[in-house]
Amino acid sequence: MTDMKLIESTNRFMMKLVRRCEFFEYCQSFLAGRNFESEFNSIYTLSGAFSAFRKSAILKSQLFNTATVSEDTQVTFQMRKIQKKGISLCENAFFFVDPIESYDKLYTQRQRWQRGEIEVSHMFLQEELTIIKGFISNFMVRTLVFDHTFAFPRMIWYFALIFLVFLNYPIALVLSSIGIIYLLYSFSMFLYYINILMYLDKVKDIQRYYRSKWYLIFVLPGFNFVVFWIRFAGIINSIKGEGVWKTTSLTEEWNKIKVAVNDDFHFPKRVIAALRRKVNL
Repeated sequence: MTDMKLIESTNRFMMKLVRRCEFFEYCQSFLAGRNFESEFNSIYTLSGAFSAFRKSAILKSQLFNTATVSEDTQVTFQMRKIQKKGISLCENAFFFVDPIESYDKLYTQRQRWQRGEIEVSHMFLQEELTIIKGFISNFMVRTLVFDHTFAFPRMIWYFALIFLVFLNYPIALVLSSIGIIYLLYSFSMFLYYINILMYLDKVKDIQRYYRSKWYLIFVLPGFNFVVFWIRFAGIINSIKGEGVWKTTSLTEEWNKIKVAVNDDFHFPKRVIAALRRKVNL
């Protein structure tokens, strides 16, 4: 009973930590990231329920498209690519959403975002994606390349660090390199932290809460690492099958992995069991 209580307490603590990391992440994305993008008219997507459109512009659009799971991004692209409208952020408006309910919700949410980005880009950026000029002149192409194409070299690099050990690199050297990289990411989070405190200067209650969670500067690189693999899974899953709002959850994915592993090792297990029976006769 004590062990169960410990597990439940740990799960509650970890979920609370994930929610706080999500709050910090949203502050980075909107207060720092989209304020910067807004200055250069380079906002990639408007955020669903927190978007406002001129009535004249939205009535001229194709409205929402059910061919993608990211309707807000699709409408954003319509405004920019078809109607040639400017898109900007209202920096004085603050909205709050409920925190993520579970790991399954986080898993399906981030995969849906990744799939939606790829789907909408395929609808609007096919020509630009085939030429080098598109990468140079179109920020939307660059965003897609950074989020999608560069994910594969990044994945390879993560595994390459492990193989360095098998190439006779000292384990201490590999681990210290990872530690230095982590500290550099934390320093980047610190710069975001300072920047966002400035943005929150006129909303003191939120600023106080944000300031009190300073320790998340050192947790966010780990959170972002986990989210990277979730988004990477979204890239893989988007290769096959049509996009649907309800996607496979983390629990369902894990159960499928266990079934696949058991199936793959079913025959070797039978062989080992047969050998054991003969040896023990």
